[in-house]
Amino acid sequence: MFISYDIILLKHICLKKDILYACRTQIHVVRNMWKVFAGMLETLTNNLEILTPTLLVCFAAYAMWYFTSAKCYAPLTLKEARLLWRIHKQEAQCKAKKWQKIMHKNKIIGFECECGYKHVQKRPITANTPTLHIHSQTPIYKKLHSST
Repeated sequence: MFISYDIILLKHICLKKDILYACRTQIHVVRNMWKVFAGMLETLTNNLEILTPTLLVCFAAYAMWYFTSAKCYAPLTLKEARLLWRIHKQEAQCKAKKWQKIMHKNKIIGFECECGYKHVQKRPITANTPTLHIHSQTPIYKKLHSST
């Protein structure tokens, strides 16, 4: 005859077996936690045909937003900002004489015209940052210092 040790322990620790009595012993707390966890897993596995497509649709919507709409500021040079302001003046036939830089983290990201127009340069988060092509100076050095 096999008798479980936790049943023997329960008989010695918790003598009240009433339904309305909530026993607070360590064994009961752990056993109740496992029952709740098992119930959650059972509920999850019963609803997989609903949860799987829902999660896939949510992930697809987030990925589409991330790759298309999520943007970060793109820094501009002072010349680029001035050129964009001049283009704005020509396109909108703006009579303004001054413009102000819009700064973010000590970098120019756009401009604000006197007429109230604001231009902020943004690019998608997934866009690569432009790389600078630095050429070696040896060919120029050779051209300038050649003996011909």
